Amino acid sequence: FRLVVKTSLKLLIVFAEYAESNASLILSAVTQVDQSDKRPLWSNAMKILNEMDNSGTEVVLLIITLFNTVLSAISDQDTFYDITDSLEQQGMQRCTQFYLNRKPIEADLVEQFQIFDVRSK
Repeated sequence: FRLVVKTSLKLLIVFAEYAESNASLILSAVTQVDQSDKRPLWSNAMKILNEMDNSGTEVVLLIITLFNTVLSAISDQDTFYDITDSLEQQGMQRCTQFYLNRKPIEADLVEQFQIFDVRSK
C-alpha cells in the first residue's frame, strides 16, 4: 500500500509541476471528490499525515511537496485560503510540529514544511 501511495504522490507532483494548469486540475479533482463525500479538502492526505507514528518520512515529504506545488499555482486568494484553512482545521500545525520535532530530522522535510508555513501565512 505504501509503495502505491508514494508512486501516486510522485506522479501527481510531476504532473502538477509540468504545467501550472495541471495543479488546477488536481485541485479541481480533490475538491470534487471531497465535496461529494462531504469531507474537508485534502482529507485523504491529511489522514495520512495524522497517522504520525505510522507515516514514513518519504510519504510525508511527498504530501507536503504536493501541497506546496498546488498552492503555488493558485492565483485566487479565496481558493488559496479555503485550502490552507481546511488543512489547518484538520491539524496541519500539529502535524508540522510533530514531524519537525521527530529525530532524526531530514533537511528536505524541514524545507518543505517551512515553505508551506511561509506560503500559508
